[in-house]
Amino acid sequence: MDKSLGHGWKRGWAAVGVALGLLFPATGRTQAPEPGLLKGDPPLMEDFKLAGKGVDTWVLDKVFVMGDAEMLSAPDPRIQLMGRFRQQLKSYSTPESLQRFMELASQYMNWTAGAESSVDDLSQMPGGSIVITNRGNETYTQLIQRESQRRMEQIDSYTLVKNFQYDRAADALQPEDFAEPAVIGPMDERESIRRLLRGWELNGIRFLMTHAGSPVVSRHVWGYYGGQFSPTYRNSLNAVLDPVRRRFRTVQVYDPRSDGVGMQPRVSEYPDSETNSAIALVEFTGALPEAKLFSDWKSGLAEKALNDKLYQPGFNPHAAVLFSEPGLPTPDQPAKTLTLPAVTVEAPDELTRQVVLPPLTHNVVLLINSLRDFDWVTTLDNQPATLLKANGRAPALLLAASDAERIVVLKREAPKGSAFAGIAIAVGALCLAAVLIIRRRNDAVIQADLDGKP
Repeated sequence: MDKSLGHGWKRGWAAVGVALGLLFPATGRTQAPEPGLLKGDPPLMEDFKLAGKGVDTWVLDKVFVMGDAEMLSAPDPRIQLMGRFRQQLKSYSTPESLQRFMELASQYMNWTAGAESSVDDLSQMPGGSIVITNRGNETYTQLIQRESQRRMEQIDSYTLVKNFQYDRAADALQPEDFAEPAVIGPMDERESIRRLLRGWELNGIRFLMTHAGSPVVSRHVWGYYGGQFSPTYRNSLNAVLDPVRRRFRTVQVYDPRSDGVGMQPRVSEYPDSETNSAIALVEFTGALPEAKLFSDWKSGLAEKALNDKLYQPGFNPHAAVLFSEPGLPTPDQPAKTLTLPAVTVEAPDELTRQVVLPPLTHNVVLLINSLRDFDWVTTLDNQPATLLKANGRAPALLLAASDAERIVVLKREAPKGSAFAGIAIAVGALCLAAVLIIRRRNDAVIQADLDGKP
């Protein structure tokens, strides 16, 4: 990975915004699955927290120690030595400090100009003694260079994650909008990961922007598990976060533009196979869809009992939905959720959502998981319908059986004054244009008078 990739990532992200806009249009029928966010702007994985760190950073921590313990305990003393060297290189946390070490090490190992004076400095630096005692050994020289470059890639990765951002819609939902219920008592690492993924499932967080899930990081995992041609884990996120179910996949990868400003998508039939792309748009396939029909539900649950059940390992959020609302009818066919047809939320405009329902032989719940508020006037075949709160967060409708196709429509009132504001802006723009035209004509007349022209 080019060292420059770790710097200047805050520039020119409009290009990525445009590309994502094409992938996830805000209105109309989407060409790809739309994220469970109102504006279709995938959040940054780093904005979610795991063990007090951003998830991107946490995954990098795990990936970059793969193989360390095996090297330190290897029977081959050369591998042990490189294991110790790898540990000492972790003392360098900035590109500048590591670059200085690499320059001095190169001078000494190749005995170029300044080599004699570099010995004293090298001896005081982490990893320096290993360089000094192994000069002239071509094998160690190559290993030292490889491990140093590997550490530089790691530093660049952390820098990139720290600085990476792109222009999201101002009203796009943020990670804090999906806060999970507080947990009393300590949790082990695996349970923390499980609850993080369950939160993404429930909230429909299907797409995320990430560096840790990119091919440039995943190749470290490929090497650890033995080969890039058929790696056990194609994506590092599966190796670290979801090793059993492997629900992460790369949708698109992004490279720096040739002019150094912003990013551009890399067109690839097999995005997971690219090895030098720095940012990935990944899909978490375990997320609930925008809308889904359920044959099974539980009602009348207290808030704590509902939240506890949502996050229980044995609860399947794709098979049942939970309500605090008491007195709801019981399900006719609770075992048939997974056989129900898929439904899609369509957005004819910013203020309207609609779902076409197929004929149904038994009562069901329609969960509209892409919405997070209840300020919608809802109708079912032009008749008023009442929204319920499902899973403690999302609108839902309880529907009776029907032999015919039906349409659910949700409408929101336009903000007051929005039409007048638009007219005022248009009038203002016309007035400004008129003023500019008159001013230009007056300037031309004055200039003609000064030039003595009729």
